[in-house]
Amino acid sequence: MQRHHLRTLAALYAHPLQHGVRVSKVEALLRALGAEVSELDGRRLKIVMPGGQETWIRLGCGIQSPDLDSEAMLRVRHLLQEAGVTAEHPEPEADRHVEDHGRDRDGRLLHSPPPFVSV
Repeated sequence: MQRHHLRTLAALYAHPLQHGVRVSKVEALLRALGAEVSELDGRRLKIVMPGGQETWIRLGCGIQSPDLDSEAMLRVRHLLQEAGVTAEHPEPEADRHVEDHGRDRDGRLLHSPPPFVSV
């Protein structure tokens, strides 16, 4: 991953939230991660990660607000977390989804369930 994408990723995970993160930089980061980014109605972007996780973010009004607002930053952060992308681990996890309840893409169990204990 290129250095400017790593900086954008660090800004998305910064605490407290950073302001001034450009939509274009986030869009470039998401495309570098293999996401499909499409415009919905001129004011929203739909983002679909390669693992199937998806969300949408609301955009500002053109040149007046080229930066993401706090809600959009949180939506992108949660989407990246679901895809297994963090500032410390910038590549998406290919084998696992958060919503898969411990199963890989083929449906195999990734971990054994806790043993049943009768009382």
